[in-house]
Amino acid sequence: MLCFAINLLLLIFGEDFYIYGLILFPIYAAYKLYCYFVSTNSFIKRDAETFKGDLVITTLIFEDHITVTAPNGSVVELEYDKIKKISATKNYILIITKARLIYILKKDGFTKGNFEEFTAFIKNKGINIKK
Repeated sequence: MLCFAINLLLLIFGEDFYIYGLILFPIYAAYKLYCYFVSTNSFIKRDAETFKGDLVITTLIFEDHITVTAPNGSVVELEYDKIKKISATKNYILIITKARLIYILKKDGFTKGNFEEFTAFIKNKGINIKK
């Protein structure tokens, strides 16, 4: 990117520039963007083929841990001391662990209680929710 910027400035000021310095960075950026979309589409197709219908992930909140059950039947028990931080967006709650895993909950997806009660419960555990 630095090479691209320098060569672009040289071109603008009418100096000699290295043409490959202007071409390689946009090609590399386009390639990385292409790889991102191909891998994302591949994941979506795999999930659609493996799990017919909507993907349903069940999350249970207990006094000492959180249990996440995936559509394939795998169960993860997450203790509160392994949570690095919790962030809230407009529609979702992101639980980020110290191992950099992210568990996503819908704010309106609670079957017992609601987001405000969850926030109060989590604060009692010593974890703040960043909005």
